[in-house]
Amino acid sequence: MTIFELLPGDETTAFATDLLVKIGDSTPDLIYAKDLNSRIIFANKAVLDVLGKSWADIRGKSDDEWHDDPEEGRRFVEADARVISNGETEEFEEYLTAVGGPRIYLSTKSPLRNKDGTIIGIIGISKDITERKNEERLRQILMKELDHRVKNTLALVQAMARQSFKHAGIDKAVWESFESRLVSMSKAHGLLTQQSWVGADVADVVTQGLLTHLSEYSERFSISGSSVWVDAQAALALAMAFHELGTNAIKYGALSVPGGRVCISWERDDKGDVPMFDLVWREEGGPPVEKPTHTGFGSRLIQQVFAQAASKLARVEYLPEGVTFRVRLPVSEPLAKT
Repeated sequence: MTIFELLPGDETTAFATDLLVKIGDSTPDLIYAKDLNSRIIFANKAVLDVLGKSWADIRGKSDDEWHDDPEEGRRFVEADARVISNGETEEFEEYLTAVGGPRIYLSTKSPLRNKDGTIIGIIGISKDITERKNEERLRQILMKELDHRVKNTLALVQAMARQSFKHAGIDKAVWESFESRLVSMSKAHGLLTQQSWVGADVADVVTQGLLTHLSEYSERFSISGSSVWVDAQAALALAMAFHELGTNAIKYGALSVPGGRVCISWERDDKGDVPMFDLVWREEGGPPVEKPTHTGFGSRLIQQVFAQAASKLARVEYLPEGVTFRVRLPVSEPLAKT
């Protein structure tokens, strides 16, 4: 038996109306309804508190009529009109000058329809996200400052190394290789800073890691894979690995001869408890490959960075037909959009 069956027939409407008011007044979110001309026909207590106005002040008026700033009110009216015209629910940010100053709201507005489905206005819920937006802005400032400091540190390391070893008789190719690794690391840091060091999309990591090689060899790379997000540690490891593999391919591998190619592909695996993805770097059409007699710096670097990224399944295979690199890493979650 429902509560309406327990009430006398003449009390159900009053009860439903009172219930609506109580529900609306129980939340700090702004809940409201407007007619086709954006005139307010319902507003919960939170709306009145935020505006510092009474129900009599705003009842039956559009935002640009009761608002202290008509231009700001006009923007609300335009957003309402768009929802009514499109006939679909929309979610967007709105700026409102409240009693305590400017606030940012995440508003969800939907067409209000009668029994026949005809649109007769809108209903909306607006959530105050001012503090969250401020925190995001502060985090972005701190990330940019961190990126600036990291790049300055790497530049200082580069200058110190150049000054320390310029008379040491170090081979020019060795020095250029060292510098290119610093640049690759700096670019990877920049990519991660854009995402607040939460992680990055694998496709972006591939592009960033091969940035110094793609300008000359772009047509000889085949890159394919769905959108997959990895955490910051894995992204940095991948970027550095791609740089090392690309450099090796140009010097000794598939890109050292005409017609050689590098194929990079990855695919997501959701079969286990933890979503994973498998990535393969495969060189084709290059000179025959022989397994090196000693482990070079590039190979050791790849092993070390992936050990730090908590992946034991990263390996370089020196197959006769071409160098192949395989890695299996957990999928991460992208930074939430706000």
